[in-house]
Amino acid sequence: MSLTHETDINGTNLPGTLSQFPLELECAILEWLKEDKPTVASCSLVCRRWRPISQSLLFYAVSIDTFKYPSQGGEGKYRPDRIPNFLQFIRTNSNIAHHIRELELNGRHEATVTLELLHGVLEELARLRVLGLYELRLDHAASPEPTRPATPRIRRSLDELSIVLCEFPSRQLADMFSIICLFSEIGHLAINGDGWATSSTSELEIYSTKYPLIMRSLSLYDLGETCTTAICRVVHASGALKGHLTSMTFRPWKLEAARAFASLVDDAGPYLTALTFHLEYAVDFVLPREACKNLTLSTCSALQTLKLHVTADDEELAMEPDMLARWLPESFSACADLISSHQKALSVLHTVVIITGSPSLWTGTGVIDAMERSAQNAHAVWKLLDAALLTLRSLGRLEFTVLDRYDEMKEEQRTHLRSIVEAGLSGVLSMHNGAHDFFHFKCRSY
Repeated sequence: MSLTHETDINGTNLPGTLSQFPLELECAILEWLKEDKPTVASCSLVCRRWRPISQSLLFYAVSIDTFKYPSQGGEGKYRPDRIPNFLQFIRTNSNIAHHIRELELNGRHEATVTLELLHGVLEELARLRVLGLYELRLDHAASPEPTRPATPRIRRSLDELSIVLCEFPSRQLADMFSIICLFSEIGHLAINGDGWATSSTSELEIYSTKYPLIMRSLSLYDLGETCTTAICRVVHASGALKGHLTSMTFRPWKLEAARAFASLVDDAGPYLTALTFHLEYAVDFVLPREACKNLTLSTCSALQTLKLHVTADDEELAMEPDMLARWLPESFSACADLISSHQKALSVLHTVVIITGSPSLWTGTGVIDAMERSAQNAHAVWKLLDAALLTLRSLGRLEFTVLDRYDEMKEEQRTHLRSIVEAGLSGVLSMHNGAHDFFHFKCRSY
């Protein structure tokens, strides 16, 4: 008796087969087979009718890491050839490429991929929705022609594109835009990292005018002025500000980059519904007060959600006790000034989210110490923030989150932190006392 029957896969009219076993059991079997290559080879020969559905499950989301973890103890090792080899494999196996919806490539600064190979593979991935490029070296197979930029060969939509800490030996922004402009629409574009030289104005104009881009959400982290200004220029010229861009996230590194981003916020303001602003308290970063002073929200009349990340470098806090004492007072004061100075424009702001802590604090003791110190100076710190929140007449939800890496805080520590926040924001909490679902406090990992 046959154990399989013909069916469509996920309503996509793809020819495939499904076992009459429950799908959960079938997925479990496939997970087991992932770890046993000889069995996979045998099953692929015997169970040929099972191959299409197995491929659709196994290759739906693919993550390739240059660092190879040992299967049974021992030390791992770097395999910089894994990503180029996989991309070559995909390029020559269109039946596999057809199933990939999510692709993540982590080069760990060890793997080099040519832009030509990456472009060719993306042409094969016709159903790709999410692309993540992490710590890759992206270069040309040969010296680029003087007539750059090259014309993108594909124009499809993408749900999410992340370019994180990637290296471009040419240091030309045009190379990064040659990837971005392969797509006509991107739901969320995230870029992290800096180090690019200035591309010529003519190159950027070609990408921004010849290849218009619809963008729904934009996140920029730790970029310098050169990159921030260039991205803002391309976003301006591409038409993304014509009601499409509704969400923005920014973590400024230098003051000049903060000013460039502020200009983009000012232009996108009438359409923005969500804005996330990271205030990193660190020696090499722009001070929170300066960053907030240069951010204008006067045009953000449609803004409904404002998220303020108040974070710090834990190593610097450990070495500089005075810095630990200044971190939250200066950051909260900057947040208060930002809100109170734009209260008229923020007429429909419904949700304010404040996230504090250090992404790399091991036990959470640093943020506990900083919170306790801020409580000792509550009149000068918390009251300013409390008063600013009171000016938001449309405020319907207030979230306060403390970062706790690895969730190591004890319950009594979390309760203590909550009491500090509730005491510091007593005014706005009293005003909304009894309001359903207004205040939310939590400690979570980064």
